[in-house]
Amino acid sequence: MIRHSVVVMRLTKRPASPGAPGGDGDQRRHAGSPRGARVRKVAGVVVVVVVGAVAGRAALDEPELPSFVADGDAVDLPAAGVLPAVSLGQFEGMLVGLRGQPVVVNIWASWCAPCRTEMPLLQNAAETFEGRATILGVASNDDPQSAAEFLEDIGVTYPNVFDLSGEIRVALRLTAYPTTYVFDRDGSIRARVDGGISEQRLAGLIEDALR
Repeated sequence: MIRHSVVVMRLTKRPASPGAPGGDGDQRRHAGSPRGARVRKVAGVVVVVVVGAVAGRAALDEPELPSFVADGDAVDLPAAGVLPAVSLGQFEGMLVGLRGQPVVVNIWASWCAPCRTEMPLLQNAAETFEGRATILGVASNDDPQSAAEFLEDIGVTYPNVFDLSGEIRVALRLTAYPTTYVFDRDGSIRARVDGGISEQRLAGLIEDALR
């Protein structure tokens, strides 16, 4: 089953839970006694362990994904109906060339049923936000001929490239097909959607990135 979720790439600290054993009441009750000192030491260790576990889990749940605005030469986007195989460096160059406007990157495959369902929605978004945002498709883990025929069957006109080596998929830490990434004007990943995306959700994410 493909998971549908939106992950906003922002890490936040979680407040400590109030009322834990060994709190203020216990400390007042045992203040000044050896037992009280032991209680305070144990409580301190528990707090450190819990905070460390929460921080570790936050790092795993919300990985810090890369920003593709490093120094490099801009690369022109492919024309409609063309599906060139590109390296990770060329992909980064395309995003560098699009700096200054939001970019939606959609990772897809011709064998993916939800990909076929959402392609027309991405095409509509490309037409609606033309000149203000760019939709860029990336076919990955697929046969080049099948991917090209897939685009032709659906009538997609926004630019698409082929991740022949799988470098792009690895760099973006893909876990599901399709997956959609929304990049800010500065090239930072603003949001990620695992699984199919609705037209309303896609438009909302683009509008947010335009603000």
